[in-house]
Amino acid sequence: MPDEISFFEGIEFNATTGKISGRCGNHTLTRVPRELLRFLIRNHGREVTFEDIISAVWVPGEQVGRKYAVRTHIWAIRRCLGDKKPFRLILNCSDGYKFVPQPTSKPPQEDPGPHYLKTRFSDDLLTRVSSIWAGIVGLMPGWTWIVLVMLVLTVAVTAVIWWRSPRVTEVKVHARPEGLRNGVFYTPTGVKIMAGDHVVLHASGRWNSGSNITDANGNPRDQCNCVVPGPNGALVGRIGNGGIPFLVGANKSFRSAEAGELWLTINDLAVPGCEGKPAGGCFEDNTGSLEVQIAVGK
Repeated sequence: MPDEISFFEGIEFNATTGKISGRCGNHTLTRVPRELLRFLIRNHGREVTFEDIISAVWVPGEQVGRKYAVRTHIWAIRRCLGDKKPFRLILNCSDGYKFVPQPTSKPPQEDPGPHYLKTRFSDDLLTRVSSIWAGIVGLMPGWTWIVLVMLVLTVAVTAVIWWRSPRVTEVKVHARPEGLRNGVFYTPTGVKIMAGDHVVLHASGRWNSGSNITDANGNPRDQCNCVVPGPNGALVGRIGNGGIPFLVGANKSFRSAEAGELWLTINDLAVPGCEGKPAGGCFEDNTGSLEVQIAVGK
């Protein structure tokens, strides 16, 4: 039979062998923690009690006094998954635990992210120019003036490539931002965008809107008329003070029709409910943050 493999949050877990790999490093679980994690994943999104876990992991006759053992194995599993306080993968519940991520049986497709622009505009073209120059110099070593011309052309092309290369910025966007813009609390990115720029955004991590713990795509089953009509908890942006807010999600690529600074926030209840409230406003019960990569090119 094929191995039972799950993928979640950049982590691969083989429930057959107990191997864990990915952004958290490489680890191998022994039988009990392996079966415990398998049980949590199979019951993802719902609270399982200590009694449920003990019945599923230990055979009859070995189930007495295992509550402390469950806590110990959960601690070990969290260390292997890199799940540190505040916990976001395995949550503590009143009488047990809940596995939060939605696991998949296939690895996620590789996201090119903002570095795609750097490769496209910089590396490939610079390599071709350098190869052509080296070939010409090799064929005509005595023609010094040609070498000088090629040097000037290389510098000019490199300058154009640098100008066209995207500016890549990484920012942390909090679920409880404090920069008020037109009644909505935003996180300033410091990224200036010109009309016609090609903008690529890539967000990772999870945050809490007060009613949903989600990634940058928000909860598709909780549609709200918040900063923008769409999923509660989604990443939202706007360009400039007078820009129209737009849905970003985990990945977005677009050519901007507006100019100004890029501001980002969480799709949560906005004006008029937040108007006049202290920093945080209707976002005051929000927690967590996202890491967002922003690439701006021509």
